[in-house]
Amino acid sequence: RNISNKSSLYPGVAVLINNRTDLNIPSRILNVLMHIPNTWPVQIIHSTSNYEYLIQSNDLKPYIDNGRIILTKLFDEKLFSLPNKLFTAIRFYELIPGEKILIFQLDSLFCSNSPHKITDYLQYDYIGAPWGITSKSGMVGNSGFSLRTRSKTIELLTNHPYDLSTNEDLWFASNYHLVNANIPTTEIAATFSVETQYYPKPLGVHMPGNYLNMKDYTNLCIQCPELRMIWPYCQDKEKIPSQEIMNNQQATTMNKTS
Repeated sequence: RNISNKSSLYPGVAVLINNRTDLNIPSRILNVLMHIPNTWPVQIIHSTSNYEYLIQSNDLKPYIDNGRIILTKLFDEKLFSLPNKLFTAIRFYELIPGEKILIFQLDSLFCSNSPHKITDYLQYDYIGAPWGITSKSGMVGNSGFSLRTRSKTIELLTNHPYDLSTNEDLWFASNYHLVNANIPTTEIAATFSVETQYYPKPLGVHMPGNYLNMKDYTNLCIQCPELRMIWPYCQDKEKIPSQEIMNNQQATTMNKTS
């Protein structure tokens, strides 16, 4: 496809950026393929080192052969370890042949029990899990499982280049209004993805880490059984860490990032 021409774009593309030989890739890809429209491909942006693994995967090969999976080598492999630079590079978005871009990571997934569908959110130009119950309006949200509009993103980066002042997802959430992007409320974003703010039946989950309380963890493990693929405590309720442990871990995480 000549992706310089907007008419040649897919309606949407789900994008995984990964440069490793990771045995979790097939299961995450299959989870995504089950929950996106059949007109959307999954694009794996890969490195030289994991290309052979991808093309030799028995689980992925049928989808590579029929075009549901697109393999694209990243133009600068140093950017795998520089996500802020990668996600704010216009050249990165020019690699992606879809107007709607679903970014997902290996620690994120769709929940099959959710009443919500990815198509419920296509009117928004950026949406990800809100960063907490105190999130300001429009600060939605985390890019690990997020949906964005290609043209609006390129417009923003063209007219207001990224200034390295903060993480890319926080920067995008703070600046999309400069190009009149349509951004949902925190309440709507909470239905899209859970990370730090609990919602019982989200469309997806981005690794909740140590942010939720024990009750919410237990409920989320029940409502989103796929969560056990990325959150081992869902395998056995007895292994869910105590609230004290989770609070201590969260404090440690916050100290590292502050």
